[in-house]
Amino acid sequence: MSSNTAAPIVEFSALSHRYKNGDSSLVLDRLSLKARRGEFISFIGPSGCGKSTLLRLIARLLPVTTGTLQLAPHTEVGFVFQDPTLLPWLTVEANVALPQTLRSHSTKQRPQTAKALLALVRLTEHSRAYPHELSGGQKMRVSIARALTLSPQLLLLDEPFGALDEMTREHLQEELLALHAAQRWCGLFVTHSVAEAVFLSDRIFIMSANPGKLVHEVSIKLPSERDADTRLSPAYQAQVAEVSRLLRNVETATAS
Repeated sequence: MSSNTAAPIVEFSALSHRYKNGDSSLVLDRLSLKARRGEFISFIGPSGCGKSTLLRLIARLLPVTTGTLQLAPHTEVGFVFQDPTLLPWLTVEANVALPQTLRSHSTKQRPQTAKALLALVRLTEHSRAYPHELSGGQKMRVSIARALTLSPQLLLLDEPFGALDEMTREHLQEELLALHAAQRWCGLFVTHSVAEAVFLSDRIFIMSANPGKLVHEVSIKLPSERDADTRLSPAYQAQVAEVSRLLRNVETATAS
């Protein structure tokens, strides 16, 4: 959670993006948002509404067509993709240390940082393993640890748990919240799961499609400390119902 008076880590205003595919399709239309350190914000909406495109714009992987996009000075950005994207010829520890290797950080510092992060994601005993020896959940833990290697102030997560079974997914949600509480980065999270968005977030933005717009903002009024019992609480279930209703209305309007 963060103070509303804190300076934004990321801020965009009237942000739009067009694909350059011949017809210049408008993908995102005039999005505006401020996100601060310590916040966890989720984006949810119909397929094709531009959620992943938005994260790629923030990461500077795609160009802004119109509008403004600003990061706070010296903001380090981490990115967790839907696929773990681990290098199969590197060990788990070497994959985690890869951002430091690419930045030419001290060879003494790399293993220390990697070991500390692997301990945080409970993979110390797998540090010498290779990606093909890991389960899907373990691979995603490695991917998250790698994204945290350079101590980002902003962490972008593009459906990182979408391909996992429900039990693994819930465990990783709880671990992600623990990492967030300990490190206080700003998290921007894309998901198709209403339950996941409510469990993780301080705020949820519901997007419409064709083109993508931010049409609803929902503040999540749950305790900051959340665990498996949170999912059984009436407050949690009420917020899941609220977001589900808004999302259904958006999907109905988009389809009509």
